[in-house]
Order: sequence, then C-alpha cells, then structure tokens
Amino acid sequence: MLNPTQIDIIKQAIAQTERRVFVADVEGTKMIIKRHEPARGYHRYVLLKGVSKIFNLPALAPVPAPGGAAAQAIEIQRLATLRNAGVPVPELLHVEPDWIAISYEGQYSIGRTIEKGDKPSVYWEQGLAAILDVHQKGQNLSQVFIRNAMWHDNRVVFIDFEDDPAASIGLANAQTRDWLFYLYSSAWMLEIPPADAAKIMFKYLHQDNADVQKIVFDSLGALKWLRHLPSQRKPWGRDIVALHRVGKVLHEMSVLNQQHRT
Repeated sequence: MLNPTQIDIIKQAIAQTERRVFVADVEGTKMIIKRHEPARGYHRYVLLKGVSKIFNLPALAPVPAPGGAAAQAIEIQRLATLRNAGVPVPELLHVEPDWIAISYEGQYSIGRTIEKGDKPSVYWEQGLAAILDVHQKGQNLSQVFIRNAMWHDNRVVFIDFEDDPAASIGLANAQTRDWLFYLYSSAWMLEIPPADAAKIMFKYLHQDNADVQKIVFDSLGALKWLRHLPSQRKPWGRDIVALHRVGKVLHEMSVLNQQHRT
C-alpha cells in the first residue's frame, strides 16, 4: 500500500487536473488514478433493452452502472475477485472515498497496437485467448471493448470493472457478452477477411463451456443479418461499419458451427 508521502503526491496531482482517469508519477512509479465515474445515461439502457428484447438476447440486456461511490465499490470487489482467481488485472494500491490508485499496465491497448499495424491479427487473437482463460477460471469481465484489453509485459491485462454483468444477467450471459463486446469493438479494424476472423474466434469460443457456446451460437441467427448493413464509412459512420463487419464474422461462424455439428 502507499505511504503518506505518496498519497499526498497523488492528492496534489488530483488538485491540478479535471481528468477522471490519469497517470500519476509517484516517486518514479507510474500509477493510474481513477476518480468517481458518473452514472451512465438512461438512453443507453433504453437502446440495449430494446435490442435485447427484440432479438431475445439476455446477454445484451443493460447492466446497471451506478457511478459514484457504488461503482468504485464494485470495481474494488471485482479487482479482488479476479486477481484471486488468477486473472491479469491491475493491482489495487490505495483507496480513498472519492478515488482509487491502481497499478499502471502499459501505454497501449490491443486496439491501439492493432491501429499501429504491428501484427494486428496476432494481437487480436491474444485477446481472444485471454478471454477464454478468464472464462476457464470461472470468471467474466465487464466492458470487454478492445480499448480495455491492455498489452503489457507480453500479456493481456484487462481493465475497467465499474459494473458487474454476472450479478444481473448471470455468469453464462455475462461470458457471452465478453465475446460479443470484444468482437464488436474490434471487427472494424481487422485486416483479415471475415472468414479468417471467424475461424480464429471459433477456435477459442469452441473451448468455452457448453452453456456459453449455446448462447453465442443461438444468437447468430438473430445477429448475422447485420452483414447487410452498409459497409462504407461515409456517410454512415464507424458504428455502422463495425456492425456490418460483426455480421459478416458471425455469419461465417454460423457456417463453421453447422459444419462442426454435421
């Protein structure tokens, strides 16, 4: 834990910035300082709830994200649970009523590493392998966007645990959510064909537990239509392109699943 001098250094840094999350240099050691997060806007819940109900996908149901002290308490508990299970997550270094200090886990996420063009599919696959490892340890993640998967010391370290999907939608749905969120946040940047991405993802997903596999593969029929969305970024924007790419990968995965079952 931190000593009084180190805590004073952090408090001085907090007083000099309005950023909620930032890197602090504390006597030569980098740390991440996280202040309270505001609760997520209700409009996000409405959208997710609608998609979840229309397509009967509990894995996409909105997960409560209370913000403030409640979200900080959730993150503290989840970091402890995941670290005890052997999942690579930041170390909790200090807790104050309105902020926490956690260990610094590198400068670049897998997403940023992919954008730099350094073996994109290799790092993307490392993220998939890391998600499978988490699930095989009986755990789930939270917001598994590729920006929250850090590449540090030649391994994937997951960050951002201010909500707990398993507490509201159950473990299997929460683990399904991990796969879908990771694909959604990364599919648009992959340089490999959707069929190749599907083969890689299928390899890891097929090693997950049977309940998760069933939920994912059952959802393919509801989501693979996304491949018919526009594929051009202009004038539609990146979100539409991302969904289009997700749909193509999921369609190819449904073909692989049918072949595997026959």
